[in-house]
Amino acid sequence: MIPKICHVLEYIRPGSVFFWDGDGAMDHDDAMRSLRLMGEEVIPAVHEIAKELELPGSFEVDTATGKPIEQDPAATAGAAGDD
Repeated sequence: MIPKICHVLEYIRPGSVFFWDGDGAMDHDDAMRSLRLMGEEVIPAVHEIAKELELPGSFEVDTATGKPIEQDPAATAGAAGDD
């Protein structure tokens, strides 16, 4: 699955990627395993691939201008629990 996602990111370079998980007939244990694997393996791998390809995250770029969003130092300090 990850090599296919990498291929899409390399050639299409999309602005957003959405993953649909848990569609179809799965029992509870299979659904939970699928969600766990998505969160622990797939999403982190996609983040790394995107970094290598210099594809910014959706909260890093202003979609109207294509320019980086400047972070408010006070907001990030509070979010990190540094206050």
